[in-house]
Amino acid sequence: MLEQAVIIAGGKGTRLKNVTNEKPKILVPLENKTLLDYQIEYLKNNGIKKIHFCLGYKYEQILSHLASTDIKYTYSVEDRPLGTYGALLNAKDFLDESFFILYGDILTNFDIQQGYRSFVDRNSDIHLILRYTNHPEDSDLVNLNSKNRVTSISRMHKNKEFMMPIGNTSLLFSNKKVLKKVNFEKKLDLFKDFIKDNLTNLNITGAISVDYIRDIGTQERYDIETSRYKEKINKPYKVVFLDRDGTLIEDQGNENNIKKIKFNSLLLEILKYFQSRSYKIILISNQPGIAKGFFTREDVDRFNATLQYKLIDNHLDPLDDIFICPHHPEKGFKGENKELKIACNCRKPNIGLVEAALSMHSLDRKNFLFMGDTKRDYELSKKFNAPFYLIKSNLTEEEYFKQIKIEPVTLFEEFIKKLNN
Repeated sequence: MLEQAVIIAGGKGTRLKNVTNEKPKILVPLENKTLLDYQIEYLKNNGIKKIHFCLGYKYEQILSHLASTDIKYTYSVEDRPLGTYGALLNAKDFLDESFFILYGDILTNFDIQQGYRSFVDRNSDIHLILRYTNHPEDSDLVNLNSKNRVTSISRMHKNKEFMMPIGNTSLLFSNKKVLKKVNFEKKLDLFKDFIKDNLTNLNITGAISVDYIRDIGTQERYDIETSRYKEKINKPYKVVFLDRDGTLIEDQGNENNIKKIKFNSLLLEILKYFQSRSYKIILISNQPGIAKGFFTREDVDRFNATLQYKLIDNHLDPLDDIFICPHHPEKGFKGENKELKIACNCRKPNIGLVEAALSMHSLDRKNFLFMGDTKRDYELSKKFNAPFYLIKSNLTEEEYFKQIKIEPVTLFEEFIKKLNN
């Protein structure tokens, strides 16, 4: 079990100056407490026994506030602005062999001990907690390979339009041994300088989280998040398992053609409703065309990345996570991938994709619902005894659904009525 967390809270918070009133930003008000009080309570509830604070700007105010808390803590103070990596290096003598890091402007309910198990299981030097971001244009975007190793960290550029909008959250786990002393005359950023420069030297991994993780370091984000954070941090989450082809978008048959993406307008309306009520939306999709040789896994990844950006263009948040099955059991297709021609556990209506989501995220089976257009989607929902909502497409087995008396959803108001009954 992980016992130590590090809070990096040395910045001036200039983007939040109308709220801070010359205080360090970790002391901004949060109802009748401060963000610092919230973070301490959050860490204690996640089994953290001790906290180290990396301090700088007006640190005396933070120490004065800490005097009234009952958490075991240590602190280090910058004698000049060192940047987030410099501040961490400055604290090295106070650190355990492994520790959790969060920045002083973060609101979250992320499950620290579950994340720590992932960090240990992957034998990581550094393990980043990531999420699909709705503002990729000003985020550090992280690219992962099939083994969840971080291969790049960059800003969005036109020539990288297909890069998944996976953003850094400023939550991470680290081993103390990776912190190397360097000679520097300028501030060094933990992500942009140290981690980015050591992607090939260290085992730096990442994992998508569906938990609530928001930085409130700007006036706009502070106003938005502090007004609704209590609603958003509530667990267990309600989870929508959503089919892709024929449900969210029109089915393309044997293609994953970016230029032909066409959303179901009803589904966009439904997604907006779900997101406004803090549902977690996870895409699960059979993609047998990969095994058949019609397209590659990279083609599907580019397609799904474009799907996420198009959702953002439609003023929605991106999907919370995506799971696909690349397998197909039947052989005989020209150019097929023989390694993927297997009877697997993840091809719907088998439960593998949902089980993968369960193992990665803190989800409650009692709060699932499924949306799809075929018998496979319905049969999967039955295995979890969960509500199912049919979206009619050219793939829908109409006679089958008539026999079991399931009518397709055709109107938004009708769907909301069914959902809330």
